[in-house]
Amino acid sequence: MKLKFRLALAMVGSTAVALAACFAAVYWLVLNDETRDLDASLTAEAQVAALESSPPGDGERVVVGDHVSLPEAYGDSPAFVAAYDAQGRVLSATKSFVDGPPTLQALGVKLPVSASGATVDFMQNGAKLRGVVVPIGGHGESLLFASSRESIDNDTAFLLRTLSALFVTAVVLSVFAATWLGQRLARDVDGIAVVATAVARGDLNARVAKHRWGSVETRALADALNHMIDQLGELVEGQRVFISHAAHELRSPLATMRGELQLALRRPREAEEYRKTCENVLAEAEALTSLADDLLTLARIKDGEPRRGARARVGAVVEDALRMARGVAAQRGVFIEEPEGESPVMDMEVRGQRTDLARALRNLVDNAVVHSPQGGTVHVLAGKSGTDVRFAVIDSGPGVSGAEKSSIFQAFYRGSRECAGDDGGTGLGLAIARGIARSCGGELTLDTEFALGAKFDLVVPLSAVGGQDGGGGGQRDQ
Repeated sequence: MKLKFRLALAMVGSTAVALAACFAAVYWLVLNDETRDLDASLTAEAQVAALESSPPGDGERVVVGDHVSLPEAYGDSPAFVAAYDAQGRVLSATKSFVDGPPTLQALGVKLPVSASGATVDFMQNGAKLRGVVVPIGGHGESLLFASSRESIDNDTAFLLRTLSALFVTAVVLSVFAATWLGQRLARDVDGIAVVATAVARGDLNARVAKHRWGSVETRALADALNHMIDQLGELVEGQRVFISHAAHELRSPLATMRGELQLALRRPREAEEYRKTCENVLAEAEALTSLADDLLTLARIKDGEPRRGARARVGAVVEDALRMARGVAAQRGVFIEEPEGESPVMDMEVRGQRTDLARALRNLVDNAVVHSPQGGTVHVLAGKSGTDVRFAVIDSGPGVSGAEKSSIFQAFYRGSRECAGDDGGTGLGLAIARGIARSCGGELTLDTEFALGAKFDLVVPLSAVGGQDGGGGGQRDQ
């Protein structure tokens, strides 16, 4: 069933139930109130009639009067009066009982009659009567005093017709109102569905139009969907750029390898020349392997989740990272100042795999070495900061220019100095380092306030006490 019909049905149904309950309560209250007034008048008249009835003489009691004075609302109505003995047999009755009064047993009155009396409803000559039965005398006799209940029936019938007309009118109006409201709400939902379908087909320019008359919920849903489409567009564009850069980086070494091999096969050469060609091709193959490893690492840390509960000792991470970075530093004549080995922080454990964290720190150190002048120094620091361990890598180079600060963590981004110097990098180092940090619940940032070179802060959360991470069993990387 469509949403607009479901909304209309729910609104009409709830309105009908509420009106039926209210009108039923009004009908019952009016009927009960008028019946109570009639019973009070009949009881008063019955007591008067009981006093006026003839005392017992030869075993019969005579009743007098054939009309009853009722409240003005009921008008002047004929009275139906009958006297009964202790066994419920009729002693005497007014002439208004054309076919004779009914017995008390026929009226369902239990004998003896209680002092408060009993009320009865019965038919007489095709008319509906309402009466009261009260005790008289001291010998178990009783008196029936009844009158027509036509006024009550007429009033309740009129009330029932009026309430029924109001009920039908209200339900019809609620049908129109519910249909209109359902169409309006469904229109907003249909608009959102149309945009979602367009996006599923590849149209990332589709957006949900904002209507001021829409509900708060549908406007919020439209805003959320539009924001999701914006994010999706940025993601798709980022993937496109990523694939473009990756293809470019792969194409360069492949073109070099192809050229070397074509040149080697163009004419016979000496063994040394073939050896030189093989060395060049091998170097390009190693560059391709390194690039492939970087791409796989970047994809793993972005799409996969880190190993749950993995943790590593800070000292081991620093040791592995610096061991891999010393070779490049020695070639460039850059000195690496290590953190104090006896520092308490070196024995602390952080979240994440040891190999991943060591790679992230090594990427930062390699980046610092590349940007430091010959004879410069790269400082590597480690310290506790609240519930985290903060690694800081500081170089003695020119720092990061303002125009590049917002782009250095993008995949394949290479600064002006790398492009000019052709240091062989692919621009994935910082992107991988940040991805590893975030996969562990940490962060990698550039200290924009630092002016004596470039300073990168790698923040990694401490592992939970007892070797547990998030309630799961911990696994330490030795």
